[in-house]
Amino acid sequence: MANPEHIAKIQQGAREWNRWVETQGEDFIADLEDGQLSGLNLKDINLKKANLQGANLKGSILDGANLQYASLQNANLDDVNLKHSNLERANLINASLENTKIHSSTLDYADVSEANLKSVEIPNASIKFAIFKNSDLSKSQIYNSNCSNTNFEKAKFQNSNLKDSIFEKSNLQYTNLNNTQSTNSNFSNSNLNGANLSHSNFEGAKLHGAILSNTTMKDTIFTGCDLINTNFDSAKLSNINLNHAFLGKANLHRSDLDGVKCNPTDFAGTNFTKAEISYSDFSESIFSEAIFDQTDFSNTNFTMTTFDRCYFHKNKFENIKFSENLHPILNDGSETSQYHWRDKYLNWARLRAIGAFPLFGVSWSTLAFSLLYLYYIDLLNHSQYIQFIHYPIPTPERMVWVLRSSLLLVIGSTLYKIICPARVQEFSETLWVEQHSHARLLYIAEKLKRRFWQWPTLITTILGGGIAIWLVAERLWQLIDYIF
Repeated sequence: MANPEHIAKIQQGAREWNRWVETQGEDFIADLEDGQLSGLNLKDINLKKANLQGANLKGSILDGANLQYASLQNANLDDVNLKHSNLERANLINASLENTKIHSSTLDYADVSEANLKSVEIPNASIKFAIFKNSDLSKSQIYNSNCSNTNFEKAKFQNSNLKDSIFEKSNLQYTNLNNTQSTNSNFSNSNLNGANLSHSNFEGAKLHGAILSNTTMKDTIFTGCDLINTNFDSAKLSNINLNHAFLGKANLHRSDLDGVKCNPTDFAGTNFTKAEISYSDFSESIFSEAIFDQTDFSNTNFTMTTFDRCYFHKNKFENIKFSENLHPILNDGSETSQYHWRDKYLNWARLRAIGAFPLFGVSWSTLAFSLLYLYYIDLLNHSQYIQFIHYPIPTPERMVWVLRSSLLLVIGSTLYKIICPARVQEFSETLWVEQHSHARLLYIAEKLKRRFWQWPTLITTILGGGIAIWLVAERLWQLIDYIF
């Protein structure tokens, strides 16, 4: 309980209180626990290290108050005027500061965990190294404030104004930033893992090196943002706006970019491994040294996009859109891109050699002839003709190998004919790009489709062709040997 003498003194006003406190010595600690102090004018009062736990200060005026190291745990500070006050290292755990005005104040190192700060106003304030864990800051006004190195884990910021504030190196894990205004704010190197950023506006904000992994972002605006080295691992980005943003060396590993607008955006060195960027607009964007490993490009717009020295491996290209005419940008840069060794040395363009020879028609004809020939021998061996020659006609071993070769070539050529994209069968990459002036990546997308069937097509064709070459070479050797 509060000290009655202290309660009586503070009710006399800030001037009398401050004079009295000066006479009590440096070790004096005011005991105002659970005190009823609502509605008092305590402007410029000195309450340093005061015990105000559970005190009721609702509606009081504490403008310019010194509350350094004060214990305000469970206190009621609703509708209080705390402008220009000093709350450095104050204990505000579980306190209520709803509709409180803390303009141009200091809350450095203060502990405001589990507090109610709904509709609080803290503009132009210093909130460095403070703790706001699990606090409710919904509908708050924290613009133009310095909140660097502060712990906001699991705090609620929905519908708040965070414009022009600094949250550099702060902990914002699992915070609710839904529908916040954070334009031109600085979140560089902050941790936003698991946060909800849906319907928020971060236009012009700095998120350089920030952690945005496992975040949820729907209809979020990042126009013109600095997102260099930002970590979006496993984030869900639905219908967000990244126009004119900078995502150099960002990590989008396993992220879901559904319906994202990125025209134009700089993705230099960005990692898209296992990302899904379907139904997104990347027109006029720049992908320099970007990594696309097992990335889903389905239904994505890459019109007028530049790809320079990128890495491609096991990507999914379905219904993507590229520039058909590249004259406005001269070159999409994809000829300098790198591919996984498997995609580089085995793709449908490499298998065009199968289509360069009439294997489909020849192999089917040879297979039909071989089957008919063997069937004819079988008919003879089961007919009355055997009675005259007294022994069955043996099946020629060479014909069995012809049958095997033709069967393998039938499988390989048929797979190529049916599964290889028609554009690859008709055009080479050089013809497609240089003579027809089409997008190189549009051709790349086609030649890397349906990878599963490329190995069986190659293996059956090589085996069938190898057997055929061996049979022809053996026959030629016998012919040469007979002649000479």
